[in-house]
Amino acid sequence: NNEFDEKVKKELYSGLCIVEKIYLDVMKAYYTQNYELAFNVDLEKDNIINDFNKLFDKYPITGIARISERLKKMVSSIGYIARIIYSDGMKRKI
Repeated sequence: NNEFDEKVKKELYSGLCIVEKIYLDVMKAYYTQNYELAFNVDLEKDNIINDFNKLFDKYPITGIARISERLKKMVSSIGYIARIIYSDGMKRKI
């Protein structure tokens, strides 16, 4: 049981690190006007959300569902910010 808890913690921590990375990438894209980076973050968003869905499928526990849903919302919001950044870049190039 303790080994199971450690596995879950490691996978959640790994997911959280990914969320942190794309957040930092989108902020970097914003401040450096790196529209390609913002576009890549938005592309990556759906895969990350699917990974959180798989995590819940693997560990169907209420707490995991709550945490993964909140992380998915964060990823979705980060993707929305990325979309705003690269659409602004497209407007500037026109």
